[in-house]
Amino acid sequence: KETVEKVDVTLKGKIVYINITFVSNTTMDIAKSTAEASISLFNKDELEVYDIQFTIAAASLGEFEGYTLMGSRNSSGSGIVVWNNYNKEVEESSAE
Repeated sequence: KETVEKVDVTLKGKIVYINITFVSNTTMDIAKSTAEASISLFNKDELEVYDIQFTIAAASLGEFEGYTLMGSRNSSGSGIVVWNNYNKEVEESSAE
C-alpha cells in the first residue's frame, strides 16, 4: 500500500513479529486496519499455531502527531487483534 513505508517480519518460536512503519500522515485507524488485513496472508493451520505481535508506527510531520502502537493476536484466543494504548512520538527539545 502507498501508506506503508517499511515492513519487517521475524519469526521467533511460535510468535510472528510484524513491524510496520507508515508514512507520516497515515492515520492510526488506517494503520491498524492495514495490519489486521495482513492476517489474511496466513492460512488456518498457521493461525492456530502462531501468535502474531504487531508494532505499527508513523513519525510526526508538521501538525501530524506521530504514534507507536502495539497489538497482538493470540493463536488460542478470539482471533481479533488487541491493541494497547498508544504513545505519541515525543520530539526532543533542545536546551538553550
